[in-house]
Amino acid sequence: VLDVTPNSLPDIGSPMISNVTHSPTTPNSTETVSVSATITDDVAVTGANLYWSLSSPVTTSDNPTTMTNVVDVYSATIPAQADGATVYYMIDATDGTETTTSSEMNYTVTDPILPTDVADIAELRAGATDGTVYRLTGEAVITFMQSYRNQKYIQDGTGGILIDDNSDIITTSYAVYDGITNLTGTLNEYNGVLQLIPTEDPGAATSNGNTVTPEVVTIDAVNTTVDNYESELVVFNDVSFVETGTFSTGTNYTLTDGTNN
Repeated sequence: VLDVTPNSLPDIGSPMISNVTHSPTTPNSTETVSVSATITDDVAVTGANLYWSLSSPVTTSDNPTTMTNVVDVYSATIPAQADGATVYYMIDATDGTETTTSSEMNYTVTDPILPTDVADIAELRAGATDGTVYRLTGEAVITFMQSYRNQKYIQDGTGGILIDDNSDIITTSYAVYDGITNLTGTLNEYNGVLQLIPTEDPGAATSNGNTVTPEVVTIDAVNTTVDNYESELVVFNDVSFVETGTFSTGTNYTLTDGTNN
């Protein structure tokens, strides 16, 4: 007669390791990483260990760490590692007779790219179009918005710039003449116009109902020093459009004062 009391069940299989995960998924250099797995056995799991290394393949001599069990979920922690490091890890479990080893897994430590702070739009416009992330710490006022590419024109006392948000990164709703602080993004030039491509939503408006007094300019001045006025709210006196008909989004129109266009 086979003895099938709980402490004498026959061991007919090795432990099963499943649901191996690590958290956070992409840690930074200040974060420890918790590795967990579901481990079961037909009789009982008598032990589980985590092994990790900064090189592959991982072996059982690489930082062996005993895992803690809570209702078949075993976990252990890997210390924080340097930015850019790739950490490789694996788990083994035993029932006292047989041992199972998981596949090797890995993650890469990635610190966030901190933005370069600029105080005003003039300093922002002097930035590079090389992917550098800038944060405009001063307040800028919206002078025009359109649904096309979720575009907004903003300006402060030093200049103006177009926000081109085709990916709808900015989800906060604004009104014309709202003030926005801590706009963050990269710079890009399209058809000769400098654009800010946002990388995050700046949040609620920091002021409302601002007054923007447009500068009175001439066509000759704009033609000569267009960068001084680009994306700003300006006034042209005594001019007319060369084209006729209905205005259309994304279309250029020509102004003339009879001498200059």
